[in-house]
Amino acid sequence: MGEREGCLRSEYAEWFPGLEPNRWYPADDLTEAVLKQRRSQAPSWEMEDRVPSDRHFRFRGGAAGPRGSVRSRRSDTEGKSEPA
Repeated sequence: MGEREGCLRSEYAEWFPGLEPNRWYPADDLTEAVLKQRRSQAPSWEMEDRVPSDRHFRFRGGAAGPRGSVRSRRSDTEGKSEPA
């Protein structure tokens, strides 16, 4: 199974100015970008139980499943993925 990837949904593009909508990024990179945005700007959204959020991003490849108390795409290990 390939590396987990995420794609910013176009309706949330202004919330994540460093990311291009509809471009696939490694999930680890998205996690770092989302956490950096939350630390550096007043977020337009509440922290959710997953970073990055299924509401803001689409995902494919890899596997899904939590590893620690805060679920992140980095910790995905097994589960469903969205078709490419």
